[in-house]
Amino acid sequence: MATITITLRETGKSVTATLKAAPPKDKINIKILNNLDEGFYDNTSPLQKDKYGFIVGKIYKIKAEYNNVNITEVKWEFHYRNNYLSTKQGLIKKISSQGDEIFFKFPSDYCGGLIIVKAYIYYKGKTIEGREEFFMHNAFRWFDRVKVENRIKDIANDPSILNQHVTPLCGTAALLYLFVSENKYKQLFQDEMMKFFRTGKGKLNNFTLDPNPEIFSMKPIVGNSDYPHYEDDLTDIMPQADWICLVGMRSSSDNKNYTGKAGETWDGINWVSYMKEGLKNLFPNNKIEDKTSIITGFDYTEDLKTIEKEYRKGKRIILLIDVDMFKDSVSYFGCLIGYHWIVYKGDLVINGDKRTFSYYCWGKDFCVNDKDHLIFRKIVFNTNYYGYIIF
Repeated sequence: MATITITLRETGKSVTATLKAAPPKDKINIKILNNLDEGFYDNTSPLQKDKYGFIVGKIYKIKAEYNNVNITEVKWEFHYRNNYLSTKQGLIKKISSQGDEIFFKFPSDYCGGLIIVKAYIYYKGKTIEGREEFFMHNAFRWFDRVKVENRIKDIANDPSILNQHVTPLCGTAALLYLFVSENKYKQLFQDEMMKFFRTGKGKLNNFTLDPNPEIFSMKPIVGNSDYPHYEDDLTDIMPQADWICLVGMRSSSDNKNYTGKAGETWDGINWVSYMKEGLKNLFPNNKIEDKTSIITGFDYTEDLKTIEKEYRKGKRIILLIDVDMFKDSVSYFGCLIGYHWIVYKGDLVINGDKRTFSYYCWGKDFCVNDKDHLIFRKIVFNTNYYGYIIF
């Protein structure tokens, strides 16, 4: 209650009145009985009030309470709102005649937005309702949406910045580099990778993104020894969007054991079979030719000339080499974890004992005119070259 005094200007008399506050509106209290889960908190988002929310794949127990009344029948409604989407707004599900507790697992389509939980009961001749809003984390719940979205846009504009960092995902980077280099696929890449970030699912033509769900729990922060980083500079960690794109693709294919952790080399190897299948799915209706070999050490001068000729015809080519080629090291006996895929970019120059050409790898286009571009001795190239895939 509040008391106010009003003085009338015409008479000078005062009038005192006591005002009663309106009684609180009758409402149902809605509670989550098992804990909400932590994730990245974007304090610029109108959808989040803190770091807690629902996550993909977890069943939540939700309870309706009303003035200690034993509620036997509750009508439940679940709604969705996402300021960043133009679709999937509104009612998710309506459930009638349930008790005061309900178990619910929210579909991945509703990640990254608000889940509005409503409950209704009929009590003493009137309908009582309750409403609470809860954020549902993106599938990659520890990743920064703004950073991821901006980086994906940057990669679409310049695919050469896509960086495998210290992961063994050179082949996956080569696949995605070639895919995003196609103007007709740039928007598809952006749309599907943001969908993948949000829901954990996506599709690049026939390449389905459906990885080991363990990757959704990765924390992309300095100090997390599982997140890819350089041992001599622990603060130099892999860009978030690059990790999502590359690890997501590799974990979606023939080996779901791979989860993108630092040092997880064997499970992440990009085998020739994986590369061919990836190209077939990313570039349907293209003829994929495997010209790789398990042996090396011959004179591959004519191979290089053929590769250059095919490149100039418009063919796309990925070379399989041993990383020792970049160390100017003769290496007749290859090592599986030393194999490295690079995208051939033309500009072949053969000058006596020297070979050079333009290529993409490790987050950069290396062009023959660059100061840091490598020139390979003939014996080094010939003992570290294992053929190519062309389409």
